[in-house]
Amino acid sequence: MNHPVTEKKIHSALKADAASWQSRLRNANRQEQEPGYRQRGMRLNKTGNWLAFAAVLVLFGVGFIFSIIYLNEEEFTTRIGEQRLVQLPDGSTVMLNTDTVISVHYTAKKRRIRLRQGEAFFDVHKDNQRPFTVSAAGSVVRALGTEFNLAIRDQALSVDVADGVVELKSKNPLNTDQFIITEIRKGEAVTYKKGDEATRVVPARLARVSAWQTRKIYFDADTLADAVAEYNRYITDKITVVDQELNQERITGTFHAGDLSTFITSLQQTLNARVERNGKDILVMKALDTPTDG
Repeated sequence: MNHPVTEKKIHSALKADAASWQSRLRNANRQEQEPGYRQRGMRLNKTGNWLAFAAVLVLFGVGFIFSIIYLNEEEFTTRIGEQRLVQLPDGSTVMLNTDTVISVHYTAKKRRIRLRQGEAFFDVHKDNQRPFTVSAAGSVVRALGTEFNLAIRDQALSVDVADGVVELKSKNPLNTDQFIITEIRKGEAVTYKKGDEATRVVPARLARVSAWQTRKIYFDADTLADAVAEYNRYITDKITVVDQELNQERITGTFHAGDLSTFITSLQQTLNARVERNGKDILVMKALDTPTDG
C-alpha cells in the first residue's frame, strides 16, 4: 500500500513554492517596464530570482527521489491476533506475526525491507546479484539465501537464524563512524538494542519461532512477567500481574494464541493464582490463603 496522503502533501508544497517564485519572476518583469526602474537593481533581482528558482528545482529533485525511495514502498500489516503470509516478487516469503508492519521496496539491484514494528519470519530466495536487507530498530540485517526471524520488543531487535547465515550491522555508540558487525549462523541468535557496545551470540529459540507460525505460544521456564507480556501481544484484553513475587514464577508450556481461557486456567492451577476480570482488564494475583480449622 502506497502513501497517497504523504505524497500529495509533498507535491502540493513543492507546487506552492514553484508558484510563489513564478509570481516573483512575473513581478520582477513588470518592474523592469516601469519608469525609473534601476538597471543595477534589476541585475541583482534577476540573480536572486534565478538562485531561488534553482533552489525550487532542487526541492523538486529531492521530492522526486523521496517518492521513488519511500513513497513507492508497499506496506503490509497485521492487526492484533492476526497473522499473514506475504509473497515477495522474487519468490521470497515473509510470515507476519501479530501487530506487525513491514515496508517492501524492490529494485533491479536491491531487495529492501523495513520491519517497522512486530515480528516476522523471512524465507529468502537466493540471489547473489541483489542483496536482501531488513532495517529494524536502528540496525540492518543482510542475507542472501536463508531463513531467519526478527522481532522488535522494547526497542530491542532479536535475530534468530533457522538456516544459513545473516549479518547484523549496527552503529557503534562509541564511534558513530564505525559499525558493529555480527555474523549469525544457523541455530544462533542475537538480541541488540541501540546503544549497546557489543553483541553476544546465544542459541536460537527455534521452538518458539516455529510455534508462533502455527498460532501457538511456547514458553520454556519463562518468568510469568515475560510470559504475560508475550501473551498480551496476541489479545486485545490486557493481563496484569499485580503481585511482584508471582511475576518471578516460572512457566513452561505451549498455548494456543486464541485460547485465553486455557492460559488463565493454567495460571490458576500451576501457580495457585487468583484471577479477576474487570471488563478487558484481567488481574492475576496470589490466591487467598484458605483458613484452617483450629
